[in-house]
Amino acid sequence: MCQGHVDQLVLLEDQYLSWTRNEQSLLWLCGGPGLGKTSLSHAIISDLKDRFLGHRRTAVAFFYFREEHDNLKSFRDALGCAAVQIAEQDATYCEQLSAELACGSDDDWTQCFADRYPSKSDAHLYLVLDGIDEANEEDTKAMTQLFRGIESQQMNIHICFTSRPTLKPLIPECNIITIEITKEHVASDMKLLIAARLRIMPRLHKFRRQTQRKIEEKLHDKADSMLYIEHMLRRLGAIGREKAVLRDIEKNMPDTLENLYALMLEECQKGRTHEQYLTLKKLFAWLAFSARPLTLEGASDLVKLTISEDEFDIDEEIFGRSARILEIRRGCEEDGQVDDDDDDVEEEAFGRDSNSEGKDTTDEGTNAPLTFQERSLRNYFRAVSVEENGLRTPPSTGHLEIFETIVTLLCAEEENGKSEKEKPRLRNNAANLWASHFIEIKLNQVSDEQVVAVLKGVIGIITNTNDVAGCFVKHDAPVYTSLNEDTGFVAKLQEWVDHVKQLEKVQLDQETKAWVDSVLDARKCMLPLARGHVLNWFKASSYHEAANIYVYAIYALMVAGEIDPGPEGVWASPQKNVEKVFNVFPDIKRSARTYSAVGEIFWWVDELDIALKYGEKSMATADKGPLDSFFNLFLLSRVKFDLAEKVGWEPSPKRGEGDGASSTWKQTGDGADQGTELGGGCAQDDGNEETVQETQCKTHHGNKEMSIPVEIQTEKTEVNQPGTPVKYGRDWMQEGICDMNTAISTLPSNWKEDKSLVTNMEDVLERRGLSENRLGRSDDAINSINESRSLRADVTNLSFFAIDSFAHFKNWDEDPIGSIELIKTLTTKERTTWFDWLYSWSDFEALHKLAKLAGDEGIQTLRQWHENYINAIRPRSAKLLAPRAALAEFHSVVLGNDETAITLLTDALNASYKTSIDPDSLNERFQSMRLRLADLLFTRFRASTKPSEKVACLDKLKGIPNPFRRNEQSLSLEFGHSNIEIMQAIMTRTVGSAIEYHTILEKCFSTCVAGLEDSIGWNDNDSLRLLAKVLACVGGLERDAAIALTLQFYMCDPDNYKNEDEVEGDVQEGMKAVEKEAEKEIHKDEEKVPIDVKTEEYAGEVEARKVVGEFVRNKEVIVTTIVTALKDSTLDSITTTIQESSTAVLPEQIAGTDQGAAHIEPTQEQTTEYDLSGLYISCDGKCGTDAINSWTQPYYMCIICGITDLCESWYQERLRMNKGHGCSYWRSWCGQDHM
Repeated sequence: MCQGHVDQLVLLEDQYLSWTRNEQSLLWLCGGPGLGKTSLSHAIISDLKDRFLGHRRTAVAFFYFREEHDNLKSFRDALGCAAVQIAEQDATYCEQLSAELACGSDDDWTQCFADRYPSKSDAHLYLVLDGIDEANEEDTKAMTQLFRGIESQQMNIHICFTSRPTLKPLIPECNIITIEITKEHVASDMKLLIAARLRIMPRLHKFRRQTQRKIEEKLHDKADSMLYIEHMLRRLGAIGREKAVLRDIEKNMPDTLENLYALMLEECQKGRTHEQYLTLKKLFAWLAFSARPLTLEGASDLVKLTISEDEFDIDEEIFGRSARILEIRRGCEEDGQVDDDDDDVEEEAFGRDSNSEGKDTTDEGTNAPLTFQERSLRNYFRAVSVEENGLRTPPSTGHLEIFETIVTLLCAEEENGKSEKEKPRLRNNAANLWASHFIEIKLNQVSDEQVVAVLKGVIGIITNTNDVAGCFVKHDAPVYTSLNEDTGFVAKLQEWVDHVKQLEKVQLDQETKAWVDSVLDARKCMLPLARGHVLNWFKASSYHEAANIYVYAIYALMVAGEIDPGPEGVWASPQKNVEKVFNVFPDIKRSARTYSAVGEIFWWVDELDIALKYGEKSMATADKGPLDSFFNLFLLSRVKFDLAEKVGWEPSPKRGEGDGASSTWKQTGDGADQGTELGGGCAQDDGNEETVQETQCKTHHGNKEMSIPVEIQTEKTEVNQPGTPVKYGRDWMQEGICDMNTAISTLPSNWKEDKSLVTNMEDVLERRGLSENRLGRSDDAINSINESRSLRADVTNLSFFAIDSFAHFKNWDEDPIGSIELIKTLTTKERTTWFDWLYSWSDFEALHKLAKLAGDEGIQTLRQWHENYINAIRPRSAKLLAPRAALAEFHSVVLGNDETAITLLTDALNASYKTSIDPDSLNERFQSMRLRLADLLFTRFRASTKPSEKVACLDKLKGIPNPFRRNEQSLSLEFGHSNIEIMQAIMTRTVGSAIEYHTILEKCFSTCVAGLEDSIGWNDNDSLRLLAKVLACVGGLERDAAIALTLQFYMCDPDNYKNEDEVEGDVQEGMKAVEKEAEKEIHKDEEKVPIDVKTEEYAGEVEARKVVGEFVRNKEVIVTTIVTALKDSTLDSITTTIQESSTAVLPEQIAGTDQGAAHIEPTQEQTTEYDLSGLYISCDGKCGTDAINSWTQPYYMCIICGITDLCESWYQERLRMNKGHGCSYWRSWCGQDHM
């Protein structure tokens, strides 16, 4: 409504048009506040999109900087956002960038922009950056430096940026177009705005038309911006009476926006008591200068420090006298900046407890930020020169007042008996921002008395008054190394100390003077805080707390110079550093709890033998109390459980082979007949690695994570020392359970009244249950887990891992009905937590198998769980995709109802989703669903006997929904779509025309060629697999198909792999030599490979195959690709067996046996120089084989299924199934007679 005229004026200016014609690279739109720069940016973005619509290599991207949102102030975030937008529009850019991002880079600008748009490129980028002066100060400087580089290097990057004129000193002196937005540009829009507001404002719209025209004239004459009009109209609306408004516009019309702000503050200040005035001034200072937005709750805490609530009510102030100055800012979701979140299942539907993680369930409005109504008003409050007795505060004084409040909050003694809700939430700001505000106080801008007062406050904090260290940990304040790097705190403190030492006019009290005189190195001032952390570490009540506090302690000691991190970092030698921290304060009394705390850290860093020694030392201490014994026995049990994972579970049949090496839990004795692993009733071994990894996770509860480093490297633990009895996994596990039982017995009778003991007991019982299950005592394990769940019945305290393990406590294969009944005992919340994980990994096959084994009861139960989960999700949430796919698979493989599965998948793909999920992840889900739907349709096609039914299946396959988001033209998505088109081609060969068959295969072949000819190495694998399918469909090219499939294990063009796989420099020359040899041999050897063909050909099929074969043979790229990586001996050894009807099989086989699948020895040169490392193909026959990583291993790829690869043994199993011998697995894979 209010942007049309200024847009038309600017968009028609010659300067703007010359910028769009690539005549100059930089366009700066500058103007004061409220002149419509953001609206103009929006109009320019729309104009550019319309102007370059259809230009394939011209992209338009934009970013709006906003200083009130942390994620909208970073230039790096802006670059990332722009890169995503470009990738949506330019498929070539997307493919190239995807390949390079895998290699990693610290220079986002060069990788994503400078290298993509050089002057000689045919690609162009138009980038609109709105409000660059709202970015972080350093980022704004970085941007202006990049602008200079764009101009000097004549890149094909064209940037339009907006800011206020104050940015002019930073703008580079280069060839830049500047358009200054003035009142003349927006004059017409001002008239529109005034008229529109007068029509809708509650009081002003009732005024006589003559009065309204008077207001319009006065406002249009005086206004210097849109903001002036908005504020002035609100002021007149507050006056309300027509005559009073007329008098006011004659006498009190300020000349500028700043003068209007001054008038607003003057009116806000009138009639206040002195205490109210000081409170309001302090509130405004916090809002203007605080390094973190002040929430409504924080503002209330601030007011309470100065005045009683009876004299100053913050809510009344916001909606009353300060209503034209302050506002409660809406969240990003309300502003429309973030899409509807897709990862939340409705809590009400699932009965989730929103307080299960200790979250505050009070009104979320109290956490909303309280701000000035606009940025220009905040800047007015931050002015350097301000009135003496007004409501504004000079910057240095503002930071000083904030710091004084911070000292009061941090150093105050914590009141006992108060709940967390009753304690001031402003302490969180204080703990995180104290150093930031200290360094903003300028020594030359405050009096000597204020200098001393500030220094006393700093002394109070760093000497750990009333456990400031504990407050830092509680509120997750930055660790000291980060704090010092970000703020330069230590150097600033030294400067202040040196300054105070030279003061002559100010008399220091004896205590302060003694402290100042003692400071020779400001780094040592951090020792009291470090000592406080060490003391708190020694009395921590959980391993989470101990580890978190230890992190603060070690970083404080690093800043103090007591610990040298060394070139590899402080976590490279955990044993040495833990002992240093332990010994740095020798005067602290050592106790049982002290040794236990140290043991916790060694357990955390996986030094189990040392942790065990400290645990035993704690138990040997004489002065320990019951709780000391509880915490230490809990530590010992965890150490022993982990030791059980480090050594063999039982003696190896061959001495030395199993000791200390096995991670597989072979069960003997109790529970031997179950053959279970941790958390599993499945006797297969393919899950052991993941199980061990899960159980070694130290943050065992998913809802009790902490911010601690994870890049800790430790050496293997040696626990079975020479001369001591050898203990195996079972021994350690049994000892650990005994320690846990003893720990429980030491608790006092009233332990349930202590919240920390309750949470520890939940952990104890959960771990005991998992360990009992490991020993085969499933009934005891179930009881332990149920006891843990019962401690807080209203809270879901079990982690996913514990829930998953609990569900497997009964053997699923041997007792499917009992397993279903056990899973039924999970609460809805627990089952939802479990299903969340299973859906996220598409890991429902085992559960589907269980349902089928359990019969009707299991089938009905699981179907109901699937449907309940789906019904509880928001209708347009992308989280529906995974459960819908799982339900479709359930109907297909469990119920054998492919018709329902087809309907479910089709509906899921046709649905509309609102999501903020990464588009690549979303497209991957769409891709798998489309391939599965195509498989089902093809199966139905083959089963149909009537031509009309086959035609209907073909039509449905052609109409499979294609809901991909962004990157719609991405080559990687084309590969998946082409796999479906291969099925379409085979179906067309039976019921379609030769021309259509030819067209489909030609399109698929073009996709292969595009993937092989581009500069991206990683997609060659997909290209060659698809090429193999295409060639297998063409008569006479079966041998070429096998070679193409073999080539996926080679670097067809090493230039494409230099960055991705660090290819050696001489590989290219070696490949050229091989190519020459192979070319000679391929011309020498033109033998036909025997084929066994079964056909159901319609009349035109032979003609179609002939047409396609001729087309493919004309493409020289096939020969070039095939010979690139093969030696002459290799070509002689390749043979292929193809069986096809409307089905065909392409095995990659090496000649040498009757089956054509023997191993040949490659030369050393071939193995080391030309193989592509890191490529592994998994067998889809559920045998667990995932090590097909070389062309020397026989494997089989179905050319009909979307994606199906089989190893030799499961290929033979598939052939036996085709002959009616049944399946050794609970479900089939691949289709009947596909192979």
